[in-house]
Amino acid sequence: MTAAERRILIIDRDWATRCAQQLLDAAASAADPIPALSRITVVLPNLLLAAELSRALAKEVGSGLLLPRFYTLSGLADAWRGDLNYQPNSQRIAALYSQLAHRNWVPNAARWALSRSLVSLFDDLVANLVSLPANEAEFIAQVERAHELVGNQNLQFEARVAHTLWCAEAAGTPGLEAVRAMALSRAASAARDPLFVLCEQQPQPAQRALAEQWSCNASVCVWIPTWSAEQDVVQCAQAAWPAISAAEPQVDLPALLPLADRAAQLAMTQPNPTLLNEHRQVRIVSVEGLEGEAEQVVQSTLNALAKGAERIAWVALDRLTARRARALLERHQVLVQDETGWKLSTSRAAALIDAALEVLLTDAYHRDVIDLLKSPFMPAVPAQDLIALEQLIARHNHLSGLQTLSALCQVHAPTLATLLQPLQTATDVFLTTRTSLGEWLRRLQRMLQALGVQAALVNDVAGHCLLELLQTREREMQGSDLLLDATGMRAWLEDELDQATFRDAGIESPVVLTSLAATRLRAFDAVVVMGCDAHQLAPVQREGLFASPGLRAQLGLPAIEQDVQGLRDDVLWLLLSCDDVTWTWQKLKGDEVIALAPELLLLNSVCQQAYGTSLIREAARWPAPDAAAIPAASILTDMPHWQTALPSRVSVGQLGKLLHCPYQFYAAALLNLAPEDEVAETVEKADCGTLLHAALATFHKAFANLAEHDDATLAAALKQFVEREFEPALKRDLQAYGWMAKFIRRIDSYLHWSREREQAGWRVALSEQTVEWPVEITDSERVVVRGRIDRADRKRVDASSAGEDDGLLPTSPVELWSVLDYKTSSLATLQDKVDAPLDDLQLAAYVWMLEDLKGVEVAEAAFVALEAEAVESVNLEQAQDIAEIQRIRVVTALREIRQGHALPALPSESACRYCEMAGLCRVAYQEISSEASPPSLKTGQATT
Repeated sequence: MTAAERRILIIDRDWATRCAQQLLDAAASAADPIPALSRITVVLPNLLLAAELSRALAKEVGSGLLLPRFYTLSGLADAWRGDLNYQPNSQRIAALYSQLAHRNWVPNAARWALSRSLVSLFDDLVANLVSLPANEAEFIAQVERAHELVGNQNLQFEARVAHTLWCAEAAGTPGLEAVRAMALSRAASAARDPLFVLCEQQPQPAQRALAEQWSCNASVCVWIPTWSAEQDVVQCAQAAWPAISAAEPQVDLPALLPLADRAAQLAMTQPNPTLLNEHRQVRIVSVEGLEGEAEQVVQSTLNALAKGAERIAWVALDRLTARRARALLERHQVLVQDETGWKLSTSRAAALIDAALEVLLTDAYHRDVIDLLKSPFMPAVPAQDLIALEQLIARHNHLSGLQTLSALCQVHAPTLATLLQPLQTATDVFLTTRTSLGEWLRRLQRMLQALGVQAALVNDVAGHCLLELLQTREREMQGSDLLLDATGMRAWLEDELDQATFRDAGIESPVVLTSLAATRLRAFDAVVVMGCDAHQLAPVQREGLFASPGLRAQLGLPAIEQDVQGLRDDVLWLLLSCDDVTWTWQKLKGDEVIALAPELLLLNSVCQQAYGTSLIREAARWPAPDAAAIPAASILTDMPHWQTALPSRVSVGQLGKLLHCPYQFYAAALLNLAPEDEVAETVEKADCGTLLHAALATFHKAFANLAEHDDATLAAALKQFVEREFEPALKRDLQAYGWMAKFIRRIDSYLHWSREREQAGWRVALSEQTVEWPVEITDSERVVVRGRIDRADRKRVDASSAGEDDGLLPTSPVELWSVLDYKTSSLATLQDKVDAPLDDLQLAAYVWMLEDLKGVEVAEAAFVALEAEAVESVNLEQAQDIAEIQRIRVVTALREIRQGHALPALPSESACRYCEMAGLCRVAYQEISSEASPPSLKTGQATT
């Protein structure tokens, strides 16, 4: 730097006052200081610091004031860009993508990400005034030297790609960074008034170039920030991080001394550091899990507000924690002002685009249709209509196809067809043929118009940003000859949405969400930095060819050492500018132990060894809310009693839950929290069992007397019935073929078992029969139990054969019944069921229901093992006695529920393994002693 004046700026709370005085001194030399001040140009790292300088100037002047012209470096360049044309980054990325596709250098999935990273790299080269060697071989040799690898094919390929694309871009229209460099030169050439440049560290190449050229025409002052060796916080930091940078180092602390020796020297030179002063609140709070960290962030914020803090900064290294903490803070009616913004890809507006493209490009998969209709941007849909549509889809097991779903609605629920009309209109206007990016963007906007969501998007912060992004990129991509199919367009769009950000600028709050770098030189009453683990409080991780420190050093690019030092500077600047700093750190995420960031770990170690004081604190317990502070309106006094919610109909399966774990029944049947039926994405074993039952029912209806037919005829017919039932399932999922083939191999065994039963006198009487059995709860109330019997056989025998002949009356024929339950389970599993008969309700329930409803005698109940190598039945011993016990249990349990008896959760392996209500009862979090085992379910008593 030649004629530019270089001034050291000591970092403390008065830096803005000193800068304001220097600005006023520069203006005082003019005849009229106030207008002269307004002609001064001040270049800042970010415009947030303009408010700090403006307040300091106003305080110094104390009267009417015309402020200087505040710019960032890029803002000053944009103000002087004028007629200089540049190629937008979107065009540059598309051009690089096109070249990568044309040369087929990298896989398609990686092209957009690589193109964007190359553009960022090229801008980094321009910003640091660096050019690659003109000769490709020279550049490859330079790369090999930096990596100490000669003849490596992969390295040479990467270097060749980077060099080729760099040369291709350099030959075209310059990018924005290159044009900004020209604009800054134009501004410096026309300069007649003073320039002040505030740096964050040593001046960058662009700042130096501007200052040198500006100083040829007017005065220039460059403020270079540093810290004073007299500041004890600096001494502590230098003991922790000996390689700390400063513009003019004033402390010579040996960097090679062990930490213990550095701590000992620190204790002698600075026995009472203000870092540990009781008036300062610098703490590192360790927490377990995201929820604990969010609660600690909110608690620290509320404590600071209670002490009168007016400016509080949240530094969100962990965005998930920030999102959760913001939600918790809003419960206390405190909003958060966001300076950083959120990725547009995380917004509901982006989710709308994604859902719409899924519907239009993937044949309207049923979940995507529902997601799209539920979007808050879609025209209002009554909740009951959406529920009805979901139930219709589940009932008919509709997987995909908008036309098919529309036809289904027209037949079964015509009123629901209107819900699908916007989707149908969007399908008609949204062509999916290969085309240019500009045309794709126009199609996307037409799609949004057809869906009727544009007005809602305009009124949403993220939605408005999304529409502006689409319109801007459409203008920028005019004339681009890059053609993409739908897959390529979606990959580009996802990348764009992931790079774009949005923020709500309409919120003003004492709590500001910002970045660590943006806290430099700003005054806050309290700061909370969340996510201070080694993964997140860390320098930027560079990847790819230009991540090598040796190569970056050869080219003149910032190396990893500068990134590490920049991070440590950020931490020190924050400690110097604020007395109340809380660093939160999740030491445990799930089962993984997470290390504290090295910078904080070293600082804490120095404080421990030098002063015997640790900065690390355990998280304070979240205070219980004061009951007196809860508004009376928040307390529900008129709660409906669950007794009145006893369902009018229950299934046998629900009653089984009642006997195994009453709480499952309570949550599902009484609270109506049972999950809705879902579309079967794949054909499960249970689905195949249902199909097999239907095939067997059809078979026995067609062949009532097996003796009249030969085995070949019967086997061919049964095989045909099975294949016919499985045909729709095979179209949806070929895995069903395995289940079908497995039974087809057992057809001969099944026929053999069936002939034996027929020879014993049994004939099929019922197949797939729905039965309903009423339970009288009170004189005026009853509950209907609903079930479906797989099969019931009957036969006629003499009374003497049935054991009813007393020898006094002539014998008469007696009709006996047998209840059969088909099972695609192993023999061992079925044997376990009959060995513990009170654990399974289904078979016993069908016994008593058939006896009561038909007025018949059930002499036999059995499971039929269809999956066994040889089909056979497993009989339930004393079926009538077991059925009576189970009937008493069910009736007693339902009546006791009606009387208000408790419905506890009874933990057991069988009940809890697949429990849908596990998140409600949380029995897994309870400590159950081995002595207090859950009540037995085999006593024949109601479990309630």
